[in-house]
Amino acid sequence: MMSSMFVFQESRILMRSIALLCISFLLLLTPGCQQSLHPFLSMDDCIIDKNLVGTWLTNDSRWVFTQRKHDKQYELVVSEEGRKTSYLLVRLGKVGDELFLDFSYNKKKRTPMPDLEEATYLPVHLFAHVRQIRPVLQLAFPNPEWIENVLFSNPELLKHEVIESPKMDRVMLTAGTEELQEFFSKQVQNEKLFGKYSQFQFMDPEPSVKEN
Repeated sequence: MMSSMFVFQESRILMRSIALLCISFLLLLTPGCQQSLHPFLSMDDCIIDKNLVGTWLTNDSRWVFTQRKHDKQYELVVSEEGRKTSYLLVRLGKVGDELFLDFSYNKKKRTPMPDLEEATYLPVHLFAHVRQIRPVLQLAFPNPEWIENVLFSNPELLKHEVIESPKMDRVMLTAGTEELQEFFSKQVQNEKLFGKYSQFQFMDPEPSVKEN
């Protein structure tokens, strides 16, 4: 019995180590974004606004939202000059009176991975506050530096893991959906957190519904 418990504990430690290694890698890939291990919006929070569907442009990127047919999510294709195309799943929802987007990896669009990479793959979420959708889509991602400074000073404020690296320590949010919503929905007027809103110009509509 003691032997089984020891093996179980060792297995948990190993899985946690693998998870943290994956998180570290993902943080290095997206240094300017704040990742969350859990979604900011649950499926029950999701709403559909057809005004989001279509093609949106900024100075250096093109975002195309398409509504999925069998659930309340969108598929998003992001094209940026000099970078590979990104394929994402997006949820739109309200927390109180505030509108948010939740971004996650679209597994159906991913490039096939070798078995070991597949075994260590760990999905994460990004989220953004939406000020408005039409006529100009305005959204802001939370500032990771503000989050890091706050959580380094008050680590009990929100569940997280500190990922150490040679250049700088980074934060991965591990709080659950409700805890994330409670914290960030109260901070939408904080210019140090949500201070820089991207502006997207609407171009033309895409098919309103897409097969999953």
